[in-house]
Amino acid sequence: MTTSAKYDSINLRTHELIIIDGTITLYVAGDITLGSNAEVRIDRASPDASLTLYLGGQLDAKNATGVNNLTQDAKKLKLYGLNSCKSVILKNGSDFYGAVYTPNADIEMKTSANLSGSIVAKSYEQKNSATFNYDASLREATIEDTAIYFTIDKWHE
Repeated sequence: MTTSAKYDSINLRTHELIIIDGTITLYVAGDITLGSNAEVRIDRASPDASLTLYLGGQLDAKNATGVNNLTQDAKKLKLYGLNSCKSVILKNGSDFYGAVYTPNADIEMKTSANLSGSIVAKSYEQKNSATFNYDASLREATIEDTAIYFTIDKWHE
């Protein structure tokens, strides 16, 4: 995929694949369902490959599937849950390198799911051998980053 787009939903069946090969923004108003061994893959061969995903529904990644950021650079994958996003489920064998900002969603990491990056969520549950590793490089933000804003804290004249 080399073009940003808007979808009502995304439903990848078993072994289906979307390859992100460019700077892509996807707006998904509804759910994303990834069947077993299905994958959204950020290609490491393209130096500009990155994905910003706005999600209005739920993300349900089945066994051995997920959003696979082959660059292993958490800055190249950003998932923003809209107010209607209530659930993100990553299951067996899912590796996720990225920043997750879903303040209204419950995040559930199941057996052998791995997340390296950062999470903002309503709740976070990690089961069995799932792992979470904070990526400190994500704390370096600029005013141009999405969801970054400055407010006046004090004012004196």
